Amino acid sequence: MKKRICVSAVLLALALLLTGCGRWGIFSNEIDEAIWEMMHIPEDFPPDLGETPDDGYTYTGGLGDVMESCFFSFMVEAPELQESYGGYTAEPGWQLLKTRITVNNTYGEELPMSIYDFQVQWGSGEYDYGYEADAFLQMEGCMPEYYALEADETAAYDVVYEVPADSTAFSICYMEYFSDGTTGDLFFVDFYAGETAGGGSHQTGTML
Repeated sequence: MKKRICVSAVLLALALLLTGCGRWGIFSNEIDEAIWEMMHIPEDFPPDLGETPDDGYTYTGGLGDVMESCFFSFMVEAPELQESYGGYTAEPGWQLLKTRITVNNTYGEELPMSIYDFQVQWGSGEYDYGYEADAFLQMEGCMPEYYALEADETAAYDVVYEVPADSTAFSICYMEYFSDGTTGDLFFVDFYAGETAGGGSHQTGTML
């Protein structure tokens, strides 16, 4: 069902614009052409990243499992398929997947975060992935496009994705990024819409 690569990894070059805690942190799939020109990105970017991160483990979990990265832990709960949310109705041929994601900063200092840390995947096709729909980036109760967590701070948000109307199996993924240009562990939370949490607090992983 999954491609087993967080497609947002192709945006690693954005780190050239960032400084600070060593985390790639905030990245976006909406990069202004002027930024690309300023950074002298070659026409053949992004490169073929293959199917695995540079160095690390791939961890899989389910609803209610606590996934522990080196920057933060997160948990996905309460997925529901809906036609509309907060006054927004899905486009024809699409539906809304509402989830609840709880994030705890375990890094020890303020941590920049973004909705683009959490990607949804629904198939094995090249474009079978997405991020929180634009309609919800500023909606109260939904995960903001950009935010920060203080050390040890925990925040819980609704995250609403727009997904194909015939999709029922999903995965929410996150990949670690580092300031030396490498990637680390890769995390997948796999579930079906309407599934309830199994009450776990674990993750299973394999070395890449």
